[in-house]
Amino acid sequence: MKLFTPARIAVAGTILIAALSFDLSFAALTDLAARSGVRHAAAWPLIVDGLIVVATVAVVALRGSAYGWFLLAVGALVSVAGNVTHAVLPPGPVSSEVAAAVALVPPVALLAVTHLTVLLARAAMTVDDQTPEPVAAESPSADPEQDMFRAVEQVHIDQATPQPSLPAAAVVPRPAAPLLPAAPSDRPAPAAPPAPQQATAAAQQTPAESTVPRRAAAEELIRTTELSNYAIAARVGASEPSVRRWRNQLATT
Repeated sequence: MKLFTPARIAVAGTILIAALSFDLSFAALTDLAARSGVRHAAAWPLIVDGLIVVATVAVVALRGSAYGWFLLAVGALVSVAGNVTHAVLPPGPVSSEVAAAVALVPPVALLAVTHLTVLLARAAMTVDDQTPEPVAAESPSADPEQDMFRAVEQVHIDQATPQPSLPAAAVVPRPAAPLLPAAPSDRPAPAAPPAPQQATAAAQQTPAESTVPRRAAAEELIRTTELSNYAIAARVGASEPSVRRWRNQLATT
């Protein structure tokens, strides 16, 4: 730990300068008060220089209060004026104007510091009101059985008290999307898959046996209707190229 730091040297220098300045100012103001006819001449410099100290502390406590700065300026001005007046006046009693000014300082200082005390007390009360009080913990009861009985009783009361039921959320029906008409197309809808038994029977037929009835049905539709190849292929269960080939063969015969 360093003994001589810049902060400690500055604080020590401030205290030393303040003490020497107060000693010199105290001697000059005491002599001025005595030559002005003040009975307790040593009290007059304590009032003047003490007002400077009190005003400085008030400025810090009241966070830059305008009234604190005003008292600090007035106290410093009176102290400087008193020291200057003591230096320029000749030895002996002072004039009546200077004596009146010296006699005016104590009552005015009393009025000023009284109002300053009220401001400091009001600020302290405001800080106390804004400080939350600590919540004291509940001390355990001397009778544990009584505490257990109260806890069980509270549980029964909570169970017996009906709990408000929350309203069920309303289910808003969602509007169904409008059905759009299917676009016309020349292509027929895909045929439904054949039943298992029909598929088994068709698989057991030979290619020639399974093609003959479909071709005959397709040729009948070609002669009697104006259906497209896709529509005929869907009806008879054949492919569109087969229907097209059968149509060409009919056209050439």
